[in-house]
Amino acid sequence: MRFYLAILIVAASTVHADVIFEEPTRITCGRSAVIVAGIVDGTTAAGPFTNAQPPTVKVTATACWKGCTPGDQLEVAQWVDPKPSHSGKPSPNDPKGEQAAWEQTAVQPPAKGTKVMLFLRLDGRQLVRVQDSGGYGGYVMLVGADDKQIQRSAGMCEVAIAISGDRDRTAVAGQSVMVHVDVTNTSGTTAVFHAEAMTLKLQTDTRPGEDLWPAWKPPPAIPLKPGMQLAFDWDLQKLFPGAFVKPGNYWLTLDAPGAMGLHWISIAVK
Repeated sequence: MRFYLAILIVAASTVHADVIFEEPTRITCGRSAVIVAGIVDGTTAAGPFTNAQPPTVKVTATACWKGCTPGDQLEVAQWVDPKPSHSGKPSPNDPKGEQAAWEQTAVQPPAKGTKVMLFLRLDGRQLVRVQDSGGYGGYVMLVGADDKQIQRSAGMCEVAIAISGDRDRTAVAGQSVMVHVDVTNTSGTTAVFHAEAMTLKLQTDTRPGEDLWPAWKPPPAIPLKPGMQLAFDWDLQKLFPGAFVKPGNYWLTLDAPGAMGLHWISIAVK
């Protein structure tokens, strides 16, 4: 149930892309002055473009979650590739030379008509793309995405997830182990929560080195009005058949990309 489709962060260049960090996080959402999906209308000037002379990309908004309204004509400046220092490679022996090579590298903006989802901030009076919150230096965006991916990504900025109770718990072998999870729409508009975007994983010292995955079918996308809360009550013994039958230590992690990241509880079974 691992979800990697939300946002691709380009780690080296527009030619080579790696999923190295799950985005958007709530940090990225908070940094963004504008969160928008739209259609690329071209650039404000003709190319060719380089990182030293990058294009400004024109986008017509089709859906907005923050800072704009559908139909707005946006101009996204400084459309460059991530710098070489964020390529994931060892530090170069000649950083000035690599910087110069980066500046001369050709930049290919998205083609006219491409559907994009962008997270933008203000740099002076210009809109520019937000870089990832993990410090990798990539840009948080979707290029050529379908509507489901876009809605799923937008939902990550609109919901908060919390596990009730203590992180350290005890249970009795062979008996129910209950966990309560609340999902809350913290935005001012209706949000769509996609349960399939969550990752549940169980580890235990009774089966060392093995990751256990839940036997469940996530519910379909659920619309949540502003302030609305959705509750999940899980019996972990049923969710993970064969687990919690032996005394030992168990660790449950719930990874909800964008919704404050990783949540975990520890369960000592006697």
